[in-house]
Amino acid sequence: MKTWIVRALVVIGLLFFGWIGHFFLAPRGLAWIVWTVASVIGAFVALEVILRTRKRREERADWARFEAAVTDPGSRREVIRELVREIDRARRFGPRGRMPHARLAVRLAELHLANDDAEKALQALAKVPVTELEPLPAAVVRCARAQAYLHAGDADGAHAALSPLGAELDAAAIGDPVLDATLALARGGLALERGDPDAALQAARSVTALAEPHDELWDEARALEAAALDAQGASDEAAETLGSIRATGRARLEAIGTARVRRLLAA
Repeated sequence: MKTWIVRALVVIGLLFFGWIGHFFLAPRGLAWIVWTVASVIGAFVALEVILRTRKRREERADWARFEAAVTDPGSRREVIRELVREIDRARRFGPRGRMPHARLAVRLAELHLANDDAEKALQALAKVPVTELEPLPAAVVRCARAQAYLHAGDADGAHAALSPLGAELDAAAIGDPVLDATLALARGGLALERGDPDAALQAARSVTALAEPHDELWDEARALEAAALDAQGASDEAAETLGSIRATGRARLEAIGTARVRRLLAA
């Protein structure tokens, strides 16, 4: 947002100085100077827009590849190498690279979880300077750490990761709907690991009610709901709940879901 405000102010300033230049030069027959300068500036602006659009398109394509590698073992190793290179590049930029580093590390951690290597996932996330990030990206990294611990069935580690955000279900919300839903699922997963399926069920159903059916959050919420029902002894209802998740969602959960969810899917 700040970038666009600065650009808008620059454009307004250029228009103002262009008008001043035209006002003084036009009577002398030199208006062509203003139009030439304006054309050059316009060409540079158009070039920047084209390059930025192309870069965003390439980034979306890369992100789709990274996501696909979660359920594609054949491409996962090369994507992990690519992410490691990108993270090294981001870290060389110092403070400017913190946000890209955080985003890439979260994706890298997911791929390590897909390889069933929670230790490497946690190592990747530990290198992110969480205390130097803005609150929202810092919370994303903390949630990713909690998910890595839950993947390994480590309730104490998950509690430690969530503590700065509040590990209990009634802890304060962050203010971002997607992040709050992710945090609710992490808190619910922790509650289930600690022997409280009722709290886990409450968290899962609160997210299911808000999420778009069959998106990632909905799949994760339904899986947590099934695991909580199974822990309560309602195995038939748990199986029915788990059956509502599509094959693509099941494949993702089998790769990076919590330990309880993966055991339930494998049963």
